[in-house]
Amino acid sequence: MKSTDSNGKPKSDKQKRRDLKKVSQSHVLRITPSKKSIQKHKDAIKLVFRQVKAASQEDLIDRLNPIIRGWCNYHHYIHTSEVFSGLDRYLWEKLFRWAKRRPPTKVSNGSKIGILPKPAIENGISW
Repeated sequence: MKSTDSNGKPKSDKQKRRDLKKVSQSHVLRITPSKKSIQKHKDAIKLVFRQVKAASQEDLIDRLNPIIRGWCNYHHYIHTSEVFSGLDRYLWEKLFRWAKRRPPTKVSNGSKIGILPKPAIENGISW
């Protein structure tokens, strides 16, 4: 099916580009997770950290993985890159504080347990 103008004549390449430019400049509806949903996810993460203060790294990861994976899978169809970046930062801060609280005999700093020195977004990793 060929594109035609209002007179029924085929559109030139210039007209097609102009039409495409109009479409690309139009407003875009961005659906993001609600603030309530984000806060609920943060509260679930916070609860895990409170419950496993003395647990090993493996136990902490085993408890966090299903929560994070489930929330991300539920929200992956909508515009969430900025939200994921914010949650990445939040989780990194919680993990780093948890690692610093560990006794020195177990771990000297966060890098020994695999925590990046900075959140992924600051390392150039994007969602």
